[in-house]
Amino acid sequence: MDHIAAQSSTASNGQSAVFVGGPTYPDDKDAAQVIADLRKSGFTTVILWSIHVAVKGADTKDGDLFYNSVKIISDGEYVGDKAWPPLLKSLRTDKPSSVNRIEVSVGSAPPAKDWENIAALIKQQHGTGPTSVLYRNFKKLKEITGADAINNDDEKCYDVSSTVAFAKMAGQLGYKFTFAPYQKMKEYWAKVKADLGAIVDRAYVQCYEGGWRNADAKCLCEWSTELKDVAVFPGLWCRHATSAGKPCDQGDSPDEMKKKMSSWKKDCDKIAGGFLWLYDDIRKCAGSTGFTSANYAQAINEATKSKKAATTAV
Repeated sequence: MDHIAAQSSTASNGQSAVFVGGPTYPDDKDAAQVIADLRKSGFTTVILWSIHVAVKGADTKDGDLFYNSVKIISDGEYVGDKAWPPLLKSLRTDKPSSVNRIEVSVGSAPPAKDWENIAALIKQQHGTGPTSVLYRNFKKLKEITGADAINNDDEKCYDVSSTVAFAKMAGQLGYKFTFAPYQKMKEYWAKVKADLGAIVDRAYVQCYEGGWRNADAKCLCEWSTELKDVAVFPGLWCRHATSAGKPCDQGDSPDEMKKKMSSWKKDCDKIAGGFLWLYDDIRKCAGSTGFTSANYAQAINEATKSKKAATTAV
């Protein structure tokens, strides 16, 4: 019998990332339960938000790293809660777990000055070599978090040269480098990607708040093109309250998130996954909305899965 090529379709799993703030840290009494919930949620990537970089002050040394408001690393040494590293390790080692990647996010919206501080420290210490405080502190951060990548959540500084220098240092330490952009596509992000190449493997494009203009398949594909075909993960904000005491009636439900991301994926094959902002809001609003982390992860995974044609001989 002649061998004839036949086409069949096989589905590849979608990918989902979630930004997580303070609930993973041991000063939250439910941190262990939060870690357990993330393991069984279906999210494939956990992004720890946010790492802040300090300069010398009354109570800080140059390069001190904070996880939100808690100092965790100083002068190359871990000074945080001893329970945190094993908790984070259990995200992947305790089974079953859907989590196969951990990232640490640096920066946030103003008034944070993390990327300005990074630029100042690079200038002050003449680079990012092994003796620099940035190198030593981020080496220790990788050791205690097991992070696969550093996520750049710069929403203010946008200095290309210092970002590139920092990211190259991160690459030497074994990190990948990812973006969390909502603007400055060509002016900043494309220039950084051009200088860094394959070390940048994902762009978590914000499609909410200031990034509302990105909530369009054509625009999301443009992001990928400008960033040299990097994998794009569009992000949406889950149901949340605008202030304390308000109902959780803002943002997207799992069904709404699935509908939007499915539509974008259909028209932009550069979309490799999606992300959710913010786990802390899922937790706060679960009692009133009934939506769980598993509901949201399933929505994103299903929306971003793809079908690939497989050739078989018959």
